[in-house]
Amino acid sequence: MNTATITATFNDRSVVLDLEDVDSENGMIDELWAMFRAELGEEEQPENDEEREDFPANLTFANPQGFAVHLFQRPRGSGGTGPFEPITAFDDVLKAWSDERDDDRRQAMADYLDNGNDDLDGFEDAYEGQYKDGAGFAQEHCEGCGVVPDEFPAWVCIDWEATWDRNLRHDYWISDNGHVFRN
Repeated sequence: MNTATITATFNDRSVVLDLEDVDSENGMIDELWAMFRAELGEEEQPENDEEREDFPANLTFANPQGFAVHLFQRPRGSGGTGPFEPITAFDDVLKAWSDERDDDRRQAMADYLDNGNDDLDGFEDAYEGQYKDGAGFAQEHCEGCGVVPDEFPAWVCIDWEATWDRNLRHDYWISDNGHVFRN
């Protein structure tokens, strides 16, 4: 999840836009106007920057890659076949992703969005870290809460997987990548 690209097509020319270099939806609009300026007819050229508040007409987005799959969606009612468009929370999600330099946390942000969240507003409060499995989280969580004494006799065994399966999984969820989130 350390890359984010989208293919922008205007008339018959396509370019792959690297979103790592984009700071906002308006920044993306400005960059696309500059990229496709040569393809714009004289009547389509904006007279000033204020007229560039939207994407050039006939511009389409396709093939989001990396984290861009979370920044673009197909329009509602298109049956999943229409061209992509930026999500409503584009600027906020892009800023959070761009500001984060830890690839594991970028992956965690993607997992959080994959779980049906539209934005990253609750990400910081929900994210608990990355673990090998639910048992690893259960053990660290219980030890951190002071529920487990520092030392046990050698004959005592704790089933951390059962602790996760029977109790903690109701209040937390774990992604396929091992990122744990509070429900």
